[in-house]
Amino acid sequence: MSRYMAIADVLVAPRDLSVMCRLRCLTIWLGKPIVATDCPSFRTVLDDDRALLVPPHADRFAEAIVTLLHDKEKAAKMAAVAQIYVHTCLGCHAFVGLVADIYQQAIAEHRKVLDLRKKMA
Repeated sequence: MSRYMAIADVLVAPRDLSVMCRLRCLTIWLGKPIVATDCPSFRTVLDDDRALLVPPHADRFAEAIVTLLHDKEKAAKMAAVAQIYVHTCLGCHAFVGLVADIYQQAIAEHRKVLDLRKKMA
């Protein structure tokens, strides 16, 4: 499927399926603009700067697709903004940073417990 996505001009995601999350991320990594249904699950990764989010109606999807096909500059800008977001917020470095923060919080809480135990002893 990624081969087809690599040659696509626009990814269209008209349904709210959890599998689409992987497709959205892959598409963003490939630098493709996205037209998707405006729904909560898509908004966890996409916003109005990273995709055209439209109501679940065929005519609105058609309008959005045509907009991106005719406005290459807008399509390229959306794809670039989405790529930056994925790399900075959803990539490996961001994940490692989140895990490191969790460990730092756990260590800080452990130190508080140890200090409290020392005071009680």
